[in-house]
Amino acid sequence: MITYIYYLTGKGIERFTYFLAYNIEKVMLSSIYTKHFDKSPKISLKFDARTKSLDSSHLTEFIIPANELIPGREYLALFRFSDAKMV
Repeated sequence: MITYIYYLTGKGIERFTYFLAYNIEKVMLSSIYTKHFDKSPKISLKFDARTKSLDSSHLTEFIIPANELIPGREYLALFRFSDAKMV
């Protein structure tokens, strides 16, 4: 019984830690990279992390502050990778 309670508590703390880290990152990044997080048109893709293998890192989010990509133009893209074993 004690092991089971510890397991549930550990998962809750793990999720809470991930939640805090994700939101702190988002606040910090939005103040540094304002074009990526404002209301202007952008290319923003989110990928469902639940369908990926837990054994490796995988792309979960991709943001470019432009509504179209033009060949030869330079862009600054933000990528978010998740690693379930690191969280």
